[in-house]
Amino acid sequence: MSVSGNFAHITLDNFRLMGDRLEVPGIERTLNEVAQSIAQWRDFAAEAKVDQTTTDGIASDLEELRPR
Repeated sequence: MSVSGNFAHITLDNFRLMGDRLEVPGIERTLNEVAQSIAQWRDFAAEAKVDQTTTDGIASDLEELRPR
């Protein structure tokens, strides 16, 4: 999948450009809400009793893939 023509090293600006181009209302608010939810991954995992290895692996993937 590409975002604004990029398949790798996708940035928040790529999402903003796509949101603006597609006239997505509240794109900045949505990006912030998603970032806040992702930041709470470990809390969600603990509540769902996800094992530590899986929790750490997913946290690592989320950090690696996080748009900057």
